[in-house]
Order: sequence, then C-alpha cells, then structure tokens
Amino acid sequence: MSYLDLPRICFGGTWTGNVATGNNQPFLYWLDDTRTPQSAPLIDFANVTILPIEIDGKTPTDVDLRQAMNDEDKIKGPDGKPIDGGANWSYWGQNTASFATSVTAVTTGEGGGADPLVGMTAGFVHAELCDCNPTGSQASQVFFDVFDLAGVPLDAPRANSRWVWFFRNRDMPASGGASGVFETVLPIAEEQWQALLANTGQSPAVAALHQAWKTAGTNAAGLSVRFGLYATLYDNAGETVSRDGLVSGAIGLALKSELTTFPDCRTLYNGFPAPQSLGPVLLKVNEGSKIVSIDLFTALPESGRDHATVTKKPMGHLTLALTGHGAPVTVGVIAPEQYAMTNVTQQGAIVDLDYSANAAAVQAALAGGATFTLTSDTLGPLFAEGYWAATDSRNFYLQNGNAGLIKVKVMENGRPAAGRKIDLQQFIVDYTGDNNDVGGDPVPSSDWLCNMEAPLPADADGFVTIRLTARNTGNCVVRFTLGDNPNAVDVLRDGFANIRILPNDTYDHVPDADLLGEAGFKFMYEHVMRYFYVTYPVMQPILDFSNYHVMTSAAFLKMLQKVTDPEGWWTYGYMPRTRDLSDGRRALLDRWARVNYAALYPNQ
Repeated sequence: MSYLDLPRICFGGTWTGNVATGNNQPFLYWLDDTRTPQSAPLIDFANVTILPIEIDGKTPTDVDLRQAMNDEDKIKGPDGKPIDGGANWSYWGQNTASFATSVTAVTTGEGGGADPLVGMTAGFVHAELCDCNPTGSQASQVFFDVFDLAGVPLDAPRANSRWVWFFRNRDMPASGGASGVFETVLPIAEEQWQALLANTGQSPAVAALHQAWKTAGTNAAGLSVRFGLYATLYDNAGETVSRDGLVSGAIGLALKSELTTFPDCRTLYNGFPAPQSLGPVLLKVNEGSKIVSIDLFTALPESGRDHATVTKKPMGHLTLALTGHGAPVTVGVIAPEQYAMTNVTQQGAIVDLDYSANAAAVQAALAGGATFTLTSDTLGPLFAEGYWAATDSRNFYLQNGNAGLIKVKVMENGRPAAGRKIDLQQFIVDYTGDNNDVGGDPVPSSDWLCNMEAPLPADADGFVTIRLTARNTGNCVVRFTLGDNPNAVDVLRDGFANIRILPNDTYDHVPDADLLGEAGFKFMYEHVMRYFYVTYPVMQPILDFSNYHVMTSAAFLKMLQKVTDPEGWWTYGYMPRTRDLSDGRRALLDRWARVNYAALYPNQ
C-alpha cells in the first residue's frame, strides 16, 4: 500500500529553499588585469579538498578565495554574462528548506461529508537540503526533523529525489520550470494515532487510515508521504538567494514489504511524439473498490511565468485503456478539468477513476496480462506501460575500499519481476560539462569507481541485492535495467542509484600531542575545516572556522562533537549538511575537539 491507495490525505502549499552553490562546479572564475575571464580548478570533489591555485600569478589567501567565489557570479564578462556561467548564484546559501503546507483534501472511498482534518497542518518542520553529487541535479536529498500532522509530530526519515524534470514548464525562468518528486515513510505508533484522532475531532480519514494500519498488523511500516516540488522561482535577498515554490503531496499507508521511496504500482512512460518530454505516470489498481488511482504529478506539462498564472497545458481528454489481450478495453477517461491545476493543488495531482461500470472486461484484461496505455484525443498516444526498477538507496555513500549493499525492486505489469535478471551499467560523473550529472555513456569495468557483483535473478517479491565495493573516490551512477537501454541514463525512465565514494583516510598515526595548541589547530584546519570554510561560508557570521580562538571555545568544542556524531548522520542537525565528511576526517575532528577540551578546560 501507499499514497496511491485509499484512504488518502492530500496536502499542499508552498516551500522555500535556501541552497549553497559554492560546490556547483570545480572551477574558480575571475577577470585578470585586462578584464579577460580566467578560470582554474579549485575544488577536488572526489577527495573533498581545496586545490592549490594562483590568481594572476599570486597565491591567494583563503579570505581572498572566498571573496573571489562570492564575486564570480556577479562579475560580467565581455559577453555581458556572469563569468562563471551563473553557477555560483547563492554562495552564502544555508542548505535549508521550510514548508508552509496543510491538508487540502481527503479521499476515503466511502463518500461522506467534510472532514475536520482539511485545513490542518501537514508539513515538514525543519529541513536540510544537500546533493549526493555536488554538481548534479538528480541526486537531491532532504533530511528532516519531524512531519507535523494536525499538531502531532512524526519522525521523518530522509527523502530522495526522483524525476527531476526540467521541461515541466518552459515559460518559467531558469530552473523554475523544473519539478521533482520525493517520498519517505513516517513511522507511527498507537499513541500517535490516538493523538491524531483527538486533535482532529475523530476525523473519518484518520480513523480509516488507523483501521488500515491495524489491519496490516506487523507489516505496517507507517505513513507513506509523496510530495512534489514545482514552480520554484528565485527570490534575491541580500547575499543569499531563496527559491520559493509550490508543493503537492499525498499521504497513505505504507507496508514493510514494499520500498519506502517508491510505491508498488504500475508505471507508464512517454514513448511517443509529444509537445515536450513527459515524465512517467504511476497508477494503482484496486480491484476490490474498482478504482484506478493515477499519479499525474510528473506527467503533464504546465505554462505560466509565476504562481498566479501557472496552468496545465491542454492535452485533451485522456483515455486510460488496457491493450495486449484481445480488443482494447477502456478503463476510463480523464477530462481536462480532472487534471487541471486544482487537481495538483488540492488532490496531490492524483485522479481516481471508477471502472465499476466495465469491471468484468477490465479484470479479464488484467488477468490476461494486458498493459495500460494513456492516449489523448487531440495529441494521440502519450504513455505506454513498462517495467520499473527502483531502490531506497537512491543516494548511497561509501568509503573508498569499503563494500555496501543496494537492494533493488523490479516490477512488471503490476507484479514482481520474479526470476528476471537485471543488467548493471556504471556511469562516471566528472563534475564538468555534460557529464556532471548522471555521467555520459556507460563505461567499461576497467573504469568503474566501484566493483559491481553480478546479481542473482529477482526473488519472488521482485527484489535483487547488488554488492558494491568502492575502488576509487568520486561520484558514479549505477543503473539497473532489463537490458533495454545500452545508452545514456534516461532520468525519467531508468532505475539508478547515485554513488558518492569518500576518501578512506586515517589519522590514527597522528599523536594527540600534535593536535594541541595553534599548531594542532592548523593541522586540523588544513586537513578538515578548510574545505568547508572556502566552499560553504554561511557559518562565518556564527563561527569562523579559520579562527583558533573561536574554534577552541568550550561551547564550540562540545557542540562540534555532538553535531558530527555519526549516529546523527541521518537526522536534521547533523554537520556538515553536505554529508561529505569522511569517517577518517570526522574521527580526526572529534579527537581534536576532545583533546583540546581536556587541555584547555580541565576543570569542566
């Protein structure tokens, strides 16, 4: 079960993101004495270090580097454009997000009147944004504090992006026309259900979800939350640039036997000529209630240059049909008003089609292995069903030389692809040009960043386990297919995982005595803090990472140990927010803080 099943709670509203862009590219840009643009490599993302650099023949200080990074997006070259190509547009960003969302609708499948839950809070409280691949757009992840549902706080695990789609709205400037989908599962206990029922005046939707949760028993995982971000525009505010966008979300019941970041469903892909590239359609058939629930969030494009004018592009009437088992069977027709913007803002971009009038034919076609298509009466065929392969390890971290496991689920025609063997390809991210996102073409095994063991065929539930062993630092993409795409990654169709391999460095050989005093601070700064001081300056007004006296205050030394504790890596509040501190450097930082605290504050 998932948000595609009933009962369902829908929510929507706005979000604001404040991202840091000092790591958007590895180069530093400046104008020389003749006003000619120059550039040189500055950031080694693979090894998480700052490279030696000269600006006009001189070695800059770290303060100089930060000033140059602050200026590179503001200085215009001879062509009138920013000399860095506009990449570092929010150098002082915080990598945080906030949500202002509430319940917009509930659907139980039982009819009935208004639900008191509608209008109540439904949204994430405190969020950190970061990318597993610092230069890419398909590796975003959000770490939360809690999800507030009607005043009841629920723990919210990390959510990973899928289908970051840059052609949703070509009218909006920059990446404002893009959208992305995130999904996670909120654990919930009986006492929280009781609090929800009390806070909502015995909401029928909450009661129905509670009953479904009890019926699932030990297989109940919690609440499935899918939220889409779209129409995200830029708001310049001093040294930082916020991104203000819209949110369309849905909540349902989640089961332990399914993925937490991808619903058990059927997926339709755009394989026909269309006005523009279209994202996938997700649908779930409930043969008991004779309802097909269809998630169109990523599938249908929009127009309009701002939040007030955004609207769905006309795609005509959309006919959902089953083909491949006798004559085509019509499941239902989606009228334009059903997929209009009110559906996105109020119903989570989900349409529920009742096929009870043609139930016998539909169920016969399903039993015979028919597959779904979605066709426009004005544009022709748009979507056809295909398999899907997905993993909860969408953004996966390894230390160089270490091994890890990725669990992939494969579904075909609404059923686990039991016995099917997946193909694995690897793509190298070079952090520059066309290969800075999901790589270019697949590379031979001799060029892999991590070894991949050939997986066994999928088990009865469609699961396959892949063992990865890191052999070099950097970023790569591992794609899993059924052998149908030998070319570059199709981000709107292919299943893949972003892999970040951090250095496996150790400082155990450095004695504690060498970490004391200003000399010890200099060693720690060069090996750990300098990278973050240069690339992420947002902490500067609070804590100067380059200042020995600030960094060795009693309060900071204690705080440093707490926020970098590896036990908190998955949580909101962990530092660094970018999650690119290796185990070895974290251990050095922790030891430096402990030995200096003991030496400087022996009586505390």
